[in-house]
Amino acid sequence: MKARVACLAAVMAAIPFGHLLNLGYSPMDLEPWVLALVMALIGVILGALTVYNRAFGPVYALAVYWFADVYIYDKGVLLALPLFAFIFALALAFRRIEDWALPGSAVFAVMFSFSAILQGSPQTLKWTGAAEVISVAPGRPALVHLVLDELMSPLAAPATLPPDHPAAQMLDELASKGFAVFSRARSVSFSTQKSLGAVVGRTESRYKFVKNPTGSAYTYSSTAPVLFDQLEALGYGVTIIQTNFLDLCLGSLTIRCGTYTRADNMGVFTRHGLGLGTRLKLASLALHLDYVRNKSRHRVVLYDMLSWLITGGELNHGYFSRPLVVLELLDALRDGRFTPAAGQALFAHLLLPHFPYILTSECKLKSVKDWTYPARKSDHVQMDEIYRGYWDQVACVLDRVYAFVDSTSGRDDLLVVMHGDHGSRISKNTVDETSADLRLSILAVRGHGFTPGLNNTEVGLQSSLNSLYTGFIGR
Repeated sequence: MKARVACLAAVMAAIPFGHLLNLGYSPMDLEPWVLALVMALIGVILGALTVYNRAFGPVYALAVYWFADVYIYDKGVLLALPLFAFIFALALAFRRIEDWALPGSAVFAVMFSFSAILQGSPQTLKWTGAAEVISVAPGRPALVHLVLDELMSPLAAPATLPPDHPAAQMLDELASKGFAVFSRARSVSFSTQKSLGAVVGRTESRYKFVKNPTGSAYTYSSTAPVLFDQLEALGYGVTIIQTNFLDLCLGSLTIRCGTYTRADNMGVFTRHGLGLGTRLKLASLALHLDYVRNKSRHRVVLYDMLSWLITGGELNHGYFSRPLVVLELLDALRDGRFTPAAGQALFAHLLLPHFPYILTSECKLKSVKDWTYPARKSDHVQMDEIYRGYWDQVACVLDRVYAFVDSTSGRDDLLVVMHGDHGSRISKNTVDETSADLRLSILAVRGHGFTPGLNNTEVGLQSSLNSLYTGFIGR
């Protein structure tokens, strides 16, 4: 009977372990091991309660089904159908097949799940393309082009920030840092793929992208990265930092391309001094949200009770690891790890200040209860509170940008371009929705030939960038 209970505990332990490693935890992190132990203990309890009656077979079959749903369901029909037939037989004919089915399935589950250790520690950026940035135009100025996702114009906000808030004077401060600031830069679209497709396509067309098939590495891809082609034609060595939402590199072998995911970087929370209890809560939430978000792949979902225990009933946390992931990229930018030399160009699409708003203005991680989201995801939160969380995150981002600018202040061969892809979209799909909130961003440019100062006239974001690059590239 002890062997029965041990097999059930092993299958239960296997359910979260490999899954958490796939979500970006390292084998050295405590979360996968602790939650595997918790699940094993649940298995022991369930086994002790059912081991002497007919309920054990269905309980064990359900555990195997849960495991298969997490790891096998999307591997293909040829693998999934025999496995589910085995689970069905396990439930109905348990007594006749338990001598080989229990140890066999338990060993398989543990080996399959724990084999994720072989993946090694996850990396924030997955590098592809050129192994190094090679420039044949050392006499040309360096270029840094930063797209700060959902960076809105403060002139589009429905309420004035308190004067003591770090973001309250962002336009004036950008100008004081040497930027020519266009405070009302209107994007052609409030969709990232349309906006950035137009930016890198050097056009005002909203249709320079394609949606990729389900299961692709990228949700969307640019179809006309004219900007990068023209830079390379001038001899620039190009580096792109992008998300797995929008592919800008398109498999180029000559561009150095670093991609970060919007979700699978949960290990980032282990580097922020959080207590183990909070870390386990976040790991459990990540598992839950992956089940809920991927219903086409997972048929077993954790129940609302578990969600309530973890989140207090809030289900709209989204890809909540991304602000910390992008903060690490901004830290790397601040510290000079991405700074281009003359004749080199960096284009970075950074998912900040994009929601969820989980960072203080000093770039510290807020308590989960203080995280905020756009109004469409936060019916019970006042708009002023949402915007306060948003501007906290903006202040954090700008702090890193200012630090980068200060570190390059002695260079006269560097052009820095910064803008959002569109507005904050905080009011999207609500009665408070405004075109300004959806599409109005800023455009800030710093470098030779650009006079620092503030321009409050509305301009087209993509058309202004096209004009800028006509002067920079020559066509």
